[in-house]
Amino acid sequence: METEAMKDNMEKVLTHLESSLCDSEESMFSSKTPEELLVVVSANLASVKSTGYLSSPEQMVNMFSPTASLQEIAMDNGWGSQYVELADHFEQALESCS
Repeated sequence: METEAMKDNMEKVLTHLESSLCDSEESMFSSKTPEELLVVVSANLASVKSTGYLSSPEQMVNMFSPTASLQEIAMDNGWGSQYVELADHFEQALESCS
């Protein structure tokens, strides 16, 4: 996949994730709130838009780890299957944006 297309894909993933987190409630199984995760996602989205790269790729990778706060929030808020798709797209685009 072309680098520019991968950056566009990352921007789409983060935009979708940002929207989903804005509409989410806290999960009792998550150590972080949707608002705390949203801060990280929004900062990385802004960085991808302005530079084409994630500002904190390690944080984003950790956020998509199995049983991390993001997955728990997604499952408790009814977008668990979308989370799996987002994680897949995130992994595909990560190489060009880190």
